Amino acid sequence: MSTKAPLPPTGTRDFLPDAVRRRRHVQGIISRCFERHGYEPLETPAMERLEVLLGKYGEEGDKLLFKVLHRGDKLKRVLENSPVQESELTELGLRYDLTVPLARVAANYPEQLTRVFKRYQIQPVWRADRPAKGRFREFFQCDVDILGSLEILAELDIFAAIGEIMAELGLGDFELHINHRKWLSGLLSSLAVPASEHATVLGVLDKLDKVGPQAVLEELREKNVSEALREQMPGLFESFLAGRPQPEAFASRVADQAGGPEAIGQLQTVLAWDGPRGGRIVWNPLLARGLDYYTGLIYELRIPPWPSSFGGGGRYDNLIGMFSARPVPAVGFSFGLERVLDALEERGQFPAFEGHARAVAGVLDPAVIPWALDAVSSLRAQGLSVDLFPEITAVGKLMKWVDRKKIKYVLFMGSNEMETGTVSWKDLQTGESGTVPLSEISSILR
Repeated sequence: MSTKAPLPPTGTRDFLPDAVRRRRHVQGIISRCFERHGYEPLETPAMERLEVLLGKYGEEGDKLLFKVLHRGDKLKRVLENSPVQESELTELGLRYDLTVPLARVAANYPEQLTRVFKRYQIQPVWRADRPAKGRFREFFQCDVDILGSLEILAELDIFAAIGEIMAELGLGDFELHINHRKWLSGLLSSLAVPASEHATVLGVLDKLDKVGPQAVLEELREKNVSEALREQMPGLFESFLAGRPQPEAFASRVADQAGGPEAIGQLQTVLAWDGPRGGRIVWNPLLARGLDYYTGLIYELRIPPWPSSFGGGGRYDNLIGMFSARPVPAVGFSFGLERVLDALEERGQFPAFEGHARAVAGVLDPAVIPWALDAVSSLRAQGLSVDLFPEITAVGKLMKWVDRKKIKYVLFMGSNEMETGTVSWKDLQTGESGTVPLSEISSILR
């Protein structure tokens, strides 16, 4: 038998204490900002019924769902039949994103939720993707959504929160690329692309930043979409990818298309709002966002020169209606937590985290255990974080262990300290040390 320790599944990771502190630091900044904006927390199960998940993410997304096999007698009964269809083996899947579960929640609890419901959610999701650098099968999303509002004020509130979070993280050089699904639909219609091919074209366009214009043209050719579109695409790339295009310059292209003027107007409103606030919002006329449920404004968070997005979202006014008799307008955004962490790590922008406790207490004599436990408990009751080394120890052994823990103070509790009601201490950062009455040690530790 091999003595090599097993690794976590491909595309997943273990997070050791320092990594957890960094993750909590970022998650804390995000959640505090969302709560300042009035968003409420929500959590949903790791698994959803497949009927909830399938058909919401497009053909490519459906292929990336992790499906959960039946268990026990149910699986045994299915396997007794031949041939067995894949759909008979499973009825549950792991959560692919946080948006579709939110839509299910909104449909399930209309009486408990306010008409306009603002929520944030930070939980893991799973995708059966091919692992690569920066791409995992299990990763966290940090979502914020507003349900019940058709007004563009909802998008602007989310954009304001994104800006505050990025500034607090020290990533103020971001760009928020925006576009509009109705602009894209109008553009494709103006190019004589049949409506039946729109979803296919948008799915291919969504890969533009990853694979480049030539690969996009090649895939459109492979999928046999409109020849007229393929012929005009090089010119569109040249027009739309140069500089910072403005919506008004291309408004005539969609002036006669359904939703076209509305899309141009909303894009102009967002850019006008952002201009005096730093000009971080950029119109990207070919930004597609591959998910099928988007209906209006869409957006992606970028930090040049990184090629990948750091988050994205958009308006999805029809999704909740798939689970409910009533349509509910909605808009949201999801931070890509892993990429934000990578950027902060690469730039060296994490703060210096102290150890997991303010002090470590070492018990030097078994005879003092009850007294030492009471002393440590009294310090914890005063709000101090004190770790207890869980072995009777010599000073040298204790110091060797503490040296790896990034802890400022070490406390020594032996028979002399118990008899005199004192505590001996040492500041590991300054080298200062001393012995004081137990009642005074808390003022030193603070």
